[in-house]
Amino acid sequence: MKRGDVRGSLLIEVMVSVSLLVIFSFAIGSFATANDRLVTRAKMESTATDLARESMEQLYAIKDQDWLAIGNAQPGHYIISEVDNDFVLAPDPSSPAGELVEATFTRIITLEPAYRDGAGNIAGSGTEDQHTRHILVTVSWVERGAASSVELSGYVTDWKGQ
Repeated sequence: MKRGDVRGSLLIEVMVSVSLLVIFSFAIGSFATANDRLVTRAKMESTATDLARESMEQLYAIKDQDWLAIGNAQPGHYIISEVDNDFVLAPDPSSPAGELVEATFTRIITLEPAYRDGAGNIAGSGTEDQHTRHILVTVSWVERGAASSVELSGYVTDWKGQ
């Protein structure tokens, strides 16, 4: 083997090694970036879900205190505030934009009538049940220019017959 051939092959080996190093570096960087986005998304979704659950629990507490606070409420968007350690339901003045929560999230609480079918089951339409309300809590946020949201839906009833 000639001495010049060895130098040329060494140069090729170095170029191939550097190329592989660059390719693997980009792959690892892409993986780390994708992982960071997934972790951030999961944290945001978890926080939004916690905020929505908190609102549902507050609505249940309001219902337990005084059914009429929910039962007499007109369909629409509401906010919950705390007054003297009690939760109070009030129409949302920014409706339908929602209430800004924790500087990142927007919460919209919607009260709607509940309906029952001929068999007495909750249904999308039928006879309005004056002792049941449908509640929908939507928590939304914008992350990296994309809007996301979490929705929790449920029913509250006047099972005590207040």
